[in-house]
Amino acid sequence: MKRFILGLLALLFLLPAHSQQWDIQLPEYEVESVTFPYEGQVVDWGVSYLKSADFWSKSRGQNSIAFIADTGIETNHPDLKDRVILEYCKDFTGSASGFQDIHGHGTHCAGITAASDNSIGVVGNAPQAGIVAIKVLNDQGSGSFQNVALGIRYVADLVLTGQHAGKKKVISMSLGGGGGAPELESAINYAISKGVFIVAAAGNSGCNVDNTIGYPGRYPAVVTVASIGPGELPSGFSSCGEQLDVAAPGEQILSTGKGGSYVKLSGTSMATPGVAGVICNIISAYPVIKTQADLEKYLRARAKDLPPVGWDKRTGYGSTVMTGYLTPPDGGDNPPPPPPPPTDPVRAFRTITIPIAGQYSFVWKASNETTFHRATVAEIVIDAKTNKWSDVAIRNAIQKTDAFFANGNRGFGLLADADLYEAGRWAAYFLALLTRDESNTLIVRGMTVQDEVGNMVWFDGAKDKARDLPAASGLFHSRQSKALKVLKDTARSGVTTFAK
Repeated sequence: MKRFILGLLALLFLLPAHSQQWDIQLPEYEVESVTFPYEGQVVDWGVSYLKSADFWSKSRGQNSIAFIADTGIETNHPDLKDRVILEYCKDFTGSASGFQDIHGHGTHCAGITAASDNSIGVVGNAPQAGIVAIKVLNDQGSGSFQNVALGIRYVADLVLTGQHAGKKKVISMSLGGGGGAPELESAINYAISKGVFIVAAAGNSGCNVDNTIGYPGRYPAVVTVASIGPGELPSGFSSCGEQLDVAAPGEQILSTGKGGSYVKLSGTSMATPGVAGVICNIISAYPVIKTQADLEKYLRARAKDLPPVGWDKRTGYGSTVMTGYLTPPDGGDNPPPPPPPPTDPVRAFRTITIPIAGQYSFVWKASNETTFHRATVAEIVIDAKTNKWSDVAIRNAIQKTDAFFANGNRGFGLLADADLYEAGRWAAYFLALLTRDESNTLIVRGMTVQDEVGNMVWFDGAKDKARDLPAASGLFHSRQSKALKVLKDTARSGVTTFAK
């Protein structure tokens, strides 16, 4: 039994009106303990959406170090202890706990960037990047721009030695406040001039005026990150403005928490370390990217554009989906060879939970109806029982799901009086049935289905047990290029599936 802690309230970003002592203050948040009845590693929907696993054959961030400027890091967390470089961690707050994280915010951000790819907990976007705690916010989540500036200059001047010599530095700042400060902007420009890459959160002030981005995200020199949800829409809390560069998942992100736990939190604080992980992968794979300007040009050019077309103040140039960065920057380069394959091509069978965020759809009708209904699938949560490595298992699950829904041309003929829930139930059942093989068994844990008029249901695979129904005998599955064709099915279920 694995225990997860799920955050109920998002970590916010801007300085609250009641506190004038600090430039930055993270408000309090609540958590609820939830027990999941399974073991194994969970792939959060944010990592799945960014398709980071598709890039891992080129790089897992191994030639980079992510400096998390935050509340510190719980360095003995099971999913972080192998990634943290203790000799470089530093506290700038005078806390009795040193650079250890008493608050929890920094630990959560660190896991999003680079939690280890192992058989437990979660996996980060760059699971072989180094992690360093730069504690600039105290144990209550408060801090000054002066301390942030000191932390940035420390990273800029830090000499990497031994096995870390030559690695590239990324500073991730999931923090901010109003007004800015000259010493903060000066420190950012200094670090960038010394080859450090810097990414910062846009803030959680919404978009009720033209520009709500806080500092340091408002400085043009940094990569500024907004938040999106599973449907690729801008998060309602996410700040907007002309300095915005890119967007990434920031809603209900599952990552590492205090006491060896795992928490779900929301905010541009969560989107930013996701982009930091993307950056760690990119700069590890492409040595030709040497400066912040090189990075920003490449990120913008290859980002997945989100509506409206082109740059906009809510999502910038788009989301940093890693399949857009599989080819090197223009001008060519000689990327380092990929990490050597594992000596054992497979691992022990284990269960990986994979949320897949996409806009799938299918058609269905009951036997006593004359017209088909169109149903949209907003989210699918799959348990993959597999002996493959995580990146291969994730890619296989997504590819099989894409193929199953056949660009919206999958259909189901159901029993009389069937409803939207039944349609989702059978879509989940056939997805599991038709995609399994000797090394992967996909089980649909849950699926959100919506009809044409906006009615929405959540199919709960754990409760419904649709996957345990008798396998169809005489099941036909075919494709035709021009028209949907219902095929006779002699299965005891009386349900037919068809596709183009």
